[in-house]
Amino acid sequence: MADASDALTCTLAFYRGSSRPTDWIIQIWTSSPYSHVELATDLKRNGKGEIISFRGHSASPRDGGVRSTHIDAKPGHWDFIEIPGNEAEAVQFIEAYHGYPYDWPNLFTRHILKIGPLPYKPFRRIAFLCSEIVPMAVGLGHLTHLDPGAIHDVLLSR
Repeated sequence: MADASDALTCTLAFYRGSSRPTDWIIQIWTSSPYSHVELATDLKRNGKGEIISFRGHSASPRDGGVRSTHIDAKPGHWDFIEIPGNEAEAVQFIEAYHGYPYDWPNLFTRHILKIGPLPYKPFRRIAFLCSEIVPMAVGLGHLTHLDPGAIHDVLLSR
């Protein structure tokens, strides 16, 4: 049974693997080992205490948009940071946007070309990057302009 302090923390998972072209393109263009961020819940650990699987909540280009899914955490591919926050509220926030598309245009303008986000116009659908929806869900909306690696670095420097 989780104690009361567990309810006041959130775990973020940062992906450092490069199994797909989108991973290494983001890593190269952002000068970071990280290409993706997830809100990680239902953490499963091995006998050494290492996280071996979790339920990931994020926006993913692999899955086409906002979703929650089971993730097997391959050794060396994920780094985890625990932060203050309400996990249940964060999950609820992301689940409210399930099915919204991945924001490919802003991936290129914001993180690759570094010219900032595209304005949201009536003709443009609402879409999300992992580095937008996860920080918003955990109360770090002021970090949504950053790429996953920069978010990781900001959280480590706290």
